[in-house]
Amino acid sequence: FADTNNHRVRRIDLSPPHHIETVAGGGPTGQTDDGDGNIALAAYVGAPRTLAFDDNGGMFILSTSRVRYVRPDGIIITALEAGASCFGDGPLYDLGYGLALDEDGASALVGGRVYSYAGCTLPGGFGIFRLTPTTMLPTGPSDFTYSHVGVVDDHISDIALDDNGDLYVASHYDYV
Repeated sequence: FADTNNHRVRRIDLSPPHHIETVAGGGPTGQTDDGDGNIALAAYVGAPRTLAFDDNGGMFILSTSRVRYVRPDGIIITALEAGASCFGDGPLYDLGYGLALDEDGASALVGGRVYSYAGCTLPGGFGIFRLTPTTMLPTGPSDFTYSHVGVVDDHISDIALDDNGDLYVASHYDYV
């Protein structure tokens, strides 16, 4: 589960005696690289909100400023970070708006807030982006690219994908 206020991701053993174990987070606040390329337990994971697990045994962690990925070998990397350019049309500046595993079992969909996209100014607009692994190592992906899936001019609270690959968007104000 995402232990947001303690900046950690934890696992609960469902068998008695129900131990709680930290699997990511615990690194010092203010690290310049937040522990990328190192063991997830030693990394700083700022305010995790949502988790998704891929078919490779890896874990996506969504926070307000980035999507992190913990490979099956326990190494953490940044898959997408706020401030990344949205194809030159405006910075992606907030990412804490839903995370869902794509139908391929390896990619993730993430909701983010954008200033503008594809030449259309959308002040406060929200977009959906797909994170796709680009380099696969025996231990899992080492980096990701992102692509645009859609723009929603409303406040996204969460996203989900059904078994048919249909994307559902939950809205704060029911304008979607």
